[in-house]
Amino acid sequence: RVTQLVERIGRDFASFAGRPLRPFFDVQEIRGMDDWRHRILQGLRESRLLLGCLSPGYLASDYCAWEFNEYLKHEVARATVGEGVAPIYFVEVPGWEDKDFGERCAEWVAELRRRQHFDLRPWFHEGEEALRDEALREQMVRLNRRLAERIQRGERAERSLGNVEAHNPH
Repeated sequence: RVTQLVERIGRDFASFAGRPLRPFFDVQEIRGMDDWRHRILQGLRESRLLLGCLSPGYLASDYCAWEFNEYLKHEVARATVGEGVAPIYFVEVPGWEDKDFGERCAEWVAELRRRQHFDLRPWFHEGEEALRDEALREQMVRLNRRLAERIQRGERAERSLGNVEAHNPH
């Protein structure tokens, strides 16, 4: 279902932004014999957004924690902290709605939880069929608008001239 969601977001984004979305999706971008950590780091460096599909497995994964923290480092380096993470509530996560969940979970999960999420749970069970529901369609529209806004804002920031020389990553 995540693959279907990424494809749908890509199609919808093109209608909002007038150009294609080029997602780095590990399932498609990492091939046999690739150094997966290096490929993910490269994908994160080239990305303006991180979409996290929240599920119990995602929140329990050390690899997902590593990826999320690496993306936050990338945001700090670009001076765009808090700009590029879009949590997608994809599957029911026990305790997610509890007030004290943030205190019980790992620090990276608490950071992720502080961000406004998009509730796309019906998509997990129904896929494209879930878009018959007006509420889910509205969530998808909101998500794509926010993605387009954030990406365009990041592009403008990269093009703008500043009074300080650009950081040399080498």
